[in-house]
Amino acid sequence: MNVVGYLVDAVSLGALFALIAVSVGLVFGVLRQINLAQGEVITFGAYSLWLMRTLPVWLAILLCFGVCIAGSLVIQVAVFRPLRGASPLTTLIATFGVSYGLEALWLIAFGPSGNTVSMLTGLNNTLVGGALSLRLITLVKIGSAAALVGGLLLLPFRTSLGLRMPAPAAALHPPPRVRLPNRPVVTSSSGASEASHG
Repeated sequence: MNVVGYLVDAVSLGALFALIAVSVGLVFGVLRQINLAQGEVITFGAYSLWLMRTLPVWLAILLCFGVCIAGSLVIQVAVFRPLRGASPLTTLIATFGVSYGLEALWLIAFGPSGNTVSMLTGLNNTLVGGALSLRLITLVKIGSAAALVGGLLLLPFRTSLGLRMPAPAAALHPPPRVRLPNRPVVTSSSGASEASHG
C-alpha cells in the first residue's frame, strides 16, 4: 500500500472519530455531562444488527438506528436525569457504571468472541487496484461521516431546536427564579447524538 492508501485509511478512521467526538460534544454542550457509555450504545446497535441479520438490509439498518436512539434515551432518562445537579464526579462514575454494566451484559448475552454480520458485502469490493487498494466501504464511510458531522454541526445554528440548545445547559443551573423548559431539547440532543453514529 502506498502513501495515498494510508492517507485515505487515516481520513476514514478520522471520520469515525469525528462522529463520536461531535456526538460527545453535543451531549456535553447541552447536559454538561460526559456520556462515557456511548461506545456501549454503539455496541448495542451492532448486536441488534446481528440479531436482525435475516431481515431485509434496509429494514435492519433502520431498526439499528432506532435501537441506538432508544438505548441512548433510556440511559438519558434512567441515569442522567436523576443525576442533574449532582457533582461532576458522581455523574462521571455513573457513566462508568453504565458502561461496565452494558459491557458485562454483552459478554453474558453474546460471549467474548463477538459475532460478525455479512451485510452489504459488495461494499468490500476494491475500486482501484494495483498499488492503491481503495475499497468502496472506505469512501462510503468518509462520505456518510462528512454528511452526518456537517448535519450535526449545522443543527445548533440552523434549526429552532438547535437554537434552543444552549438554554437547557443554562437551565440546569439557573439563576434564582428562572427556569427554562429543557426536557424536549435535552432528550432530542441525546437522540441526535446517538443517531449520528448508530
